[in-house]
Amino acid sequence: GRMEGDRRSRSGSEWDRHAKSVREGVDARRKEFYVKWIGYVLGDPEVVKNFDEDIDGLLLIRLLEKLSGQTCEHKFHKDVKGNRPKELENATVMLRFVREDIKVSRLVAPAGQDIVNHNPNEVLGLLQSILNHFRKLGSSGDRHELLKWVALVTKDVPRVKVTSWSSSFQDAMALVALIDKLKPEVVQFDTCDPSDVRGNVIKAQEAAHEHMGVPMLLNVTAFESGLIDEHELTTWVSYVKEAAGAVSVDENQLPADFPKVVRGASFVVPSADMVPRSELEKERAEKEKAQEELRRLLSIQEEKGKEKDKVEEKDKVEEKAEEKEKEEEKEEEKEKEKEEE
Repeated sequence: GRMEGDRRSRSGSEWDRHAKSVREGVDARRKEFYVKWIGYVLGDPEVVKNFDEDIDGLLLIRLLEKLSGQTCEHKFHKDVKGNRPKELENATVMLRFVREDIKVSRLVAPAGQDIVNHNPNEVLGLLQSILNHFRKLGSSGDRHELLKWVALVTKDVPRVKVTSWSSSFQDAMALVALIDKLKPEVVQFDTCDPSDVRGNVIKAQEAAHEHMGVPMLLNVTAFESGLIDEHELTTWVSYVKEAAGAVSVDENQLPADFPKVVRGASFVVPSADMVPRSELEKERAEKEKAQEELRRLLSIQEEKGKEKDKVEEKDKVEEKAEEKEKEEEKEEEKEKEKEEE
């Protein structure tokens, strides 16, 4: 039993380490993605040199003005230079602009302090809300429609079948096929090799950038390692679709097994690197059981505490009643003594 417990504990810590490294890799990749995206939108690839330092209220106001075509009418400071109160005012104005004027849907809005403190998770959440709003990627339905468009455009391409944002893009052949259908003769799909993931991503991305003006947002190295970021991929494809303009597609030509609803995580992690699902589920069930037992014990303790309080309260009441009774008896004795005198 002990050996089994040690093994379980070890597998749990392995999973924790793996999950932590994946999260850190994901965060770094997302930051790199938004540095590129903000640079593209503002027409300056160097505008954000350091994600953890350069993204403030003023930069976000500029980004929102560019994306929305609106001018921020609220008063803000154009030169803050480390002045924290002014930075906080700018962050507050930006949040008001994004909420009240632009009305970004499904907004994940941090507090102004989080912007000033450059809290990476809060800033990433806000940027994702902004991008999803303007690229129309905020719901699973939006992303499903975009996937459907890719499937229809590439439906006649051999060796390519698009049914999901994860498995259908693992070899990046679908990316090349998409550009090949929209811009024939540019990428020469027939020469592509499914085993050359890196080459396929580079070929598709560079052709889309050069011939369609699509921003270079795909992380080639991460793509090659098998980590497909759905947010990154759908953003890139949305720019491809926008650049392509009106493309004639027949919705009746969808593959029979094309899903009606797309569900799934934003990140697909190669399962070979993960702790077996059965062990994770077992560990999770045991943790839940332990937490449930802890809640039960705390509940019992709380009830006992309440009972103890009731008993103590009752004792106090009885004690006071006894004291009162004694006082009354003393008073009566004094009265009697007076009468006898």
